[in-house]
Amino acid sequence: MKILNVTRQLLDDGDGDGDGDDDDSNISIQLYLQHLHIRALLALGRYVEVLDSIMDDGSLNSNGMVIDHAYALYKLGRYTTCRTLIISYLNEDNHDGDDNDDDTIIRRGLTHILAQCYYHMQETQKAAEIYSQLLESNNEEGGDDGEGDKMSDILTNAYATILANDNAITIPGMTPTMKLLLKQTDMELEKAAEEANKEKEDDFPYELAFNHSTHQLVTSASVMQTKMAMEGLKDAERDCMKNAGGSGSGSAALTDVMPIRANIAYGKLQSGDWDGAMEMYLDIMAQANATASAEDGKSEGGSGNYGGAILAAENNLTILNAMRGGSSSVIELLQKLPDLSTYKSLNSSGKEKMTITPHQIRILLYNRALLLMKVIKTTTVAASKSKSKSKDVATANAKARSVVQALKSSLTPPSDRVRRQMEKGKGKGNHGHGNSHGNGHGHGNGHGKKKGKKKGLDSGNLVALPASDADKQLWECRIATLEKVMTGDSNGGGNGDDDSNNGSEGDLSIVMQEKLAADGSDLSAKDRDTLEYALAEMKLYEVQCKAGTGAGSEKEFIEALEGLPPSIRQRPATIATLCSLY
Repeated sequence: MKILNVTRQLLDDGDGDGDGDDDDSNISIQLYLQHLHIRALLALGRYVEVLDSIMDDGSLNSNGMVIDHAYALYKLGRYTTCRTLIISYLNEDNHDGDDNDDDTIIRRGLTHILAQCYYHMQETQKAAEIYSQLLESNNEEGGDDGEGDKMSDILTNAYATILANDNAITIPGMTPTMKLLLKQTDMELEKAAEEANKEKEDDFPYELAFNHSTHQLVTSASVMQTKMAMEGLKDAERDCMKNAGGSGSGSAALTDVMPIRANIAYGKLQSGDWDGAMEMYLDIMAQANATASAEDGKSEGGSGNYGGAILAAENNLTILNAMRGGSSSVIELLQKLPDLSTYKSLNSSGKEKMTITPHQIRILLYNRALLLMKVIKTTTVAASKSKSKSKDVATANAKARSVVQALKSSLTPPSDRVRRQMEKGKGKGNHGHGNSHGNGHGHGNGHGKKKGKKKGLDSGNLVALPASDADKQLWECRIATLEKVMTGDSNGGGNGDDDSNNGSEGDLSIVMQEKLAADGSDLSAKDRDTLEYALAEMKLYEVQCKAGTGAGSEKEFIEALEGLPPSIRQRPATIATLCSLY
């Protein structure tokens, strides 16, 4: 604050001064003071004033302060405007006459902010490509860039980008980028551990350890890898609490530690320790509610402040209840699912660090739609016995259509004009790190939190862009299945008398097979596996509709399973199912 007051006084005194002598010297001093003033505003989080100062003097961007301008826009959540500014600067051929070290540092810093913008705009594939470039650049040059753009930040955000929108269907292969990410993570964590041994515990990047361990857990293909991931998560929890003064309680501390605990609980769930997972999830919910009550409403949105951690807890408790054969009805399970109106998406900004990610949004909508399909089925049966129940069928159908439409709309990116409207008037935001993992009713997982005024989500502002075209096609196939169930086609298909049974899903199945045949050599391994998974889901749904549960249905299921794409047929679950049918 003292620096801000001094620079403001000097700048005010300097306005209109000078007799024309030493103009270059006066201009240099003035620019230095302006830069110092803007840096002081940034340090105090007064981002709107930063923009006002820069807009008052358009020359500031051309004199090295473009990174401050971009950072202020980013912190205000004006990602579209920030992206445009950065791309414009990076595309210019010349800055200050030559390609000097300062310009290289500025460009690298801007590139990192650009990746963050893409992340929050849910264009995670573009963000991942930028982080890959930053990792390769760092590997060639060695070390941090000297402008506060620490390697640990880049690594942490690279993991968060991968985790935020992964469909959890395929296990990522060891691509050159992934090898580089793991190599540089090991080096960074080893260096941090050495510094921690010199009594610099607060410098240990627990966020990086957390994201690294979360990635290990999500991609685990063995009991050993799961155990390693769990140990890493517990270490990250300990270091996070140490940074918070050892308490691990209170709103600020819980915001950081809750996502870690949610992922530890998920690890227990994946390891078969259902009791341990349920105990941890219930503890997370109790802590969040207790903190919100203790602060007497100061924490806007209550437990929603902890974003993905609470969503994961609420969602997975519902799943656990169903898996354990709980007595809850479908209606009760629906009521227990998280309410999206208490959360904010990645393209929101605000003082809370925690958000929910695109994949979590899609999974939650999908889970809700699946439960509503069961409601439709039970109410239809009830309505056939009592005319008074027909209204219940119409209500359930209307709710299901609304959720499916929200899911369908969330796959389409808004225009830049709409994005700017969404970003207008946003307040300042923090730049936090981490992930919170939410299981998706047997169909995937969600993650989310980046080192970076809460706005609730509803069907009118949901945006949950898939990471790739293949991922989008997977969700379009799932939506087609849901729509087919709603139109009543799911019970047909076996008699050949009703053309409606050859609807959109059958067409998609043919399109998918043709695409795999035509584009197979051009597809990445991950995209191919995703499309094959989508095709398998459709084929299994079709055979389920035709075969039902009558005599001889086992033969049709065996033929369907044996006809699945190799990447699906070779999975342990498929093999186990075939063994049980033989």
